[in-house]
Amino acid sequence: HSEWIEDEDKHHEDHRQQQQHKPTSANIPDDLYTLLTTLQNELSDTKKLLSKELSNTKKVLADTESELRQKLSDTKAELKETKMELSNTKRELFDTKKVSSETEKVMKMELSELQQKLAHTSAELSEAKKRICDGDRIG
Repeated sequence: HSEWIEDEDKHHEDHRQQQQHKPTSANIPDDLYTLLTTLQNELSDTKKLLSKELSNTKKVLADTESELRQKLSDTKAELKETKMELSNTKRELFDTKKVSSETEKVMKMELSELQQKLAHTSAELSEAKKRICDGDRIG
């Protein structure tokens, strides 16, 4: 009978030694320990996967940010160019209006001169007609 007790003690000692590599000092049944180990491994795998996903996401975001910054830069350059073109067009329009206004003044002056010449010629014509008529009466 004492032999059986020694075997039982040895069994408990073996079990205690087995338990020492487990994460806690509490006596965790083997099936729970296996489950805990499996969960820890899954957690570790999930952390690695999430870390990789995070890394990929950061890369995509960095690429996207870079792309957007380039587009913004291009758009700013195009806007600057468009503003310059608009400024040039405004200047050309202003110059055209100025030329048009000056042309209009010149044409009005010329028209006024022509009207004066016409009035003068008309007066001369009337004077000549009058002289011809007077000459007819005299003759």
